[in-house]
Amino acid sequence: MNVFDEERRGFTALYTHSESEDGITVAILLELLRQPHSVQIVDKIEAINDVEARNTATCLPVIVDTAESGVKNIIDGNSSTEYLLHRYDKYRKLSYPEGSNQAREVDDWLSFFNRTARHSQPTSGDHLSGEKTPSVRGVLRIYLHLEQQLQKTQAQYLVGSRLTLADLVAFPFAATADSYGLDLERFPEVTAWYNRLMSEHFVRRPLGAVKIA
Repeated sequence: MNVFDEERRGFTALYTHSESEDGITVAILLELLRQPHSVQIVDKIEAINDVEARNTATCLPVIVDTAESGVKNIIDGNSSTEYLLHRYDKYRKLSYPEGSNQAREVDDWLSFFNRTARHSQPTSGDHLSGEKTPSVRGVLRIYLHLEQQLQKTQAQYLVGSRLTLADLVAFPFAATADSYGLDLERFPEVTAWYNRLMSEHFVRRPLGAVKIA
């Protein structure tokens, strides 16, 4: 899926599993940053059509960020989001100043998601992709934590008054509720937060590119 004209400026290719939580986050981030990109659905690293990326990457998702000069940066896994924000969010529209209370709160959310959803054992074939599948129990714990936070703050977003990486990492777990056999509507605040984000074009288009299974 080509989202922008590749010849306009630098170009980023995202390689990811379908319905991948991490892949959804990266795809939405690319859309928000208005970085010309494509989304390529692959089931393993060996299926990546970029030889350099295929030989370099260790896990999905993988981004290949190519400058106008042709120089490539190849980043995989959770490092992709940090790289994209550092390179393309110069004015911190999606983040808070380093050292601020809000920045620490975002980091706390990211640590929570990592602890809660990334502890599962790799599923069959993940020795090739490096991506792990969260457990249903882990996703339920995420919903409960989100529900408590949103109920307490009655805010649009998880941290402060702006959309941040905390929202973008949390969102895919709500978007893929059906794949875990969970009913998101049991969590009214999470459902309202999810619906607000789903009303945005910068979420719907990349979600459609990744959540295709």
